[in-house]
Amino acid sequence: QQIQLQLQQQEAERLQIQQRLQQQEAGRLQMQQQLQQQEAENANRQAYDILRAGQEAEEEQHRQEQRDREQQERLEEALREYDNPASQQQHEDDEERRRTQEQERRRQRNAEDDENINQAPVRNIPIPDGAQPYTEPIDRHTLGPLNVECPNCHAMHFACERLTKSSARNPHFGTCCLEGKVDLPPFPAWPLELQQAYGNRAFVSKIRQYNSALAFTSVGVTIEDRALQGSGPNAFCIHGSLHHLMGSLIAPEGIRPSYAQIYIYDPEHATDIRANRPGNENLDRRILRELHDMLYRSHPYVALYKQAYQVMMEKPPEQHTEVRARIHFQQGTDGRRYNLPTADEIAVIIPGDGSEEVTDKRDIVLRLQGGQLQRISQLSHAYSTLHYVLLFPSGEEGWHLGIPLNIPQGGRTRSKEVTQLLYYAFRLHP
Repeated sequence: QQIQLQLQQQEAERLQIQQRLQQQEAGRLQMQQQLQQQEAENANRQAYDILRAGQEAEEEQHRQEQRDREQQERLEEALREYDNPASQQQHEDDEERRRTQEQERRRQRNAEDDENINQAPVRNIPIPDGAQPYTEPIDRHTLGPLNVECPNCHAMHFACERLTKSSARNPHFGTCCLEGKVDLPPFPAWPLELQQAYGNRAFVSKIRQYNSALAFTSVGVTIEDRALQGSGPNAFCIHGSLHHLMGSLIAPEGIRPSYAQIYIYDPEHATDIRANRPGNENLDRRILRELHDMLYRSHPYVALYKQAYQVMMEKPPEQHTEVRARIHFQQGTDGRRYNLPTADEIAVIIPGDGSEEVTDKRDIVLRLQGGQLQRISQLSHAYSTLHYVLLFPSGEEGWHLGIPLNIPQGGRTRSKEVTQLLYYAFRLHP
């Protein structure tokens, strides 16, 4: 009987253990169901968020397209109103009415001033021109249409700009090309990447930042801070001259590379450096990389700087702070001839230790390490193209000494070369 009781107790304990195991298995299955339910809810929530984000993007695109259409419609409406003869007549009537009212107010003011003068004691106190009250002119002055073409360079002028010795039927002009004596070939077409970038509004609105990020040289200028204080329009006032500066090809330890120093790196690393510089966070990294690749391919000074870097790096390490290289421009080319230059055509690299005398102000002296910023002479061929890389992406030469005037046989002129004034007047005329 005792054995039978023990067996019954063991069987009861076995049944209890089995029951507990079944309860644990049921709890595990319930927990697994809850986890699966949570995962399904998370997946549904993520799918809903993705769907909602897509819907919001489509709605924002639709709203932007609607705004663009409304803006285009307003512009077309303004153009139609501008071209409408009735609108032009109404504008002229309004102008005439305004002039009449201004004349009436001026007569009233003059009458009041005369009355006050008669009543007040006479005092001879001159009023300087700067203290005179401003009055809007009654009649508008116009130069007429800009539709007279120079027969030599085909620049457009106002009729009143013609030389006094020429006639209205056969006009001649001196401000654009000095009656054909200044004859400069047009600049070549920009690379395709730059043409596409100029069609991007976001790029054009930040073009100065992009140019500064890609330039070889920085701008050196002393700003007059007092001119920036107070009310009125913004003014940029400087002391002395505005010039371009260049540092060594290797940045000092602890200083981020900038300007020409970036061109010795591979394109991806160079783009990282430009994009991470303070102030460049709002620039498009893709555009920076495309423009870097464009300049690397088309701008000859990239190859010149890399060549100078390689020449100077061959020196022993202890000479790196003393070594110099000079970009010496080739002589004997016609300043009026323009075709895309190559690195071998425009300059040669002359290594040295800095003790050589640089007599040609057009040469550019480069240092590998150390030293202060060096000023680029405005007489250098590369003065403009090293800084304004988005205007001269192919290394186009700016003004320099030795550009000859196109003087006819037996003609006389004060100078035989194109001055800075003549050069930029020719380039800037429409």
